[in-house]
Amino acid sequence: YLKRLAYGTAKTIVEHLKLGEPYTKVKKVYSISLLYFDVSRDGDDYIYHGKTEFAGFHTHNPVTLKNSLVGDEIRVGETNVFPEYYLIPLESFPNIVRDDLDQWVWAFKNNEVLDEFTAPGIGALKEKLDYLKMSEREKREYDTFIDYARSAWGMIDNARRE
Repeated sequence: YLKRLAYGTAKTIVEHLKLGEPYTKVKKVYSISLLYFDVSRDGDDYIYHGKTEFAGFHTHNPVTLKNSLVGDEIRVGETNVFPEYYLIPLESFPNIVRDDLDQWVWAFKNNEVLDEFTAPGIGALKEKLDYLKMSEREKREYDTFIDYARSAWGMIDNARRE
């Protein structure tokens, strides 16, 4: 599984760098895995974070790389260019919401966004989950309504411009 994660992040980096673009255009990749199995023998957490950090081989001290290696756009430590991984075994989540991230994990585990959730962007997840819960007939009716509303707003916008 971890080899597949490494392959996926490497592929994402390569696919987003256009032919001939300099390496300074490499974007950071965050790999977030919502898992239906545990990853830890200890089971002492429900979110595991992995990243690449450089340290002295003999001293084990963290390395502060020279600016000539890092460049202006990439900061190892501050904004490390290497992929970061988040492994989230949903079954390990205790269903206790303490912060914004817990709201997201709770929503993915339970396929529902509670009305009191306020985490950034979670409203879009609520809309998507609500849509996925609709019957095929309800989805068709909703899609028709949205198409009509977009068309009406387009006509209103054109009328205002004229």
